[in-house]
Amino acid sequence: MTGGPESVIDPAQLERAAGAVAMRFRDRGGTLRDHAAAIAGAGPGGGAAPDALVAELEARARALLAAAPAHGDPVELSSIDSFPASDPPSWIARGPAEREAR
Repeated sequence: MTGGPESVIDPAQLERAAGAVAMRFRDRGGTLRDHAAAIAGAGPGGGAAPDALVAELEARARALLAAAPAHGDPVELSSIDSFPASDPPSWIARGPAEREAR
């Protein structure tokens, strides 16, 4: 985007803000645009954010949501998938006499 928000704002800040928009959207519902406007206007001056910034945050948040796994965090999914193998065997303490009886 030429002359857009990233010409003035650090791209890393845009990505962090877009991540915050996506997280708010997942947690609270509503619209991406409303969350983008709220986050973009949350600066020291507050007030209304420029439309180009709100549109950029909305587009980046939409891309982040589209790239996210449909069913949650990949680490959490792997943990769930490996459930039986991830449990340690149960150990029952037995004395020497009980071991010899087996």
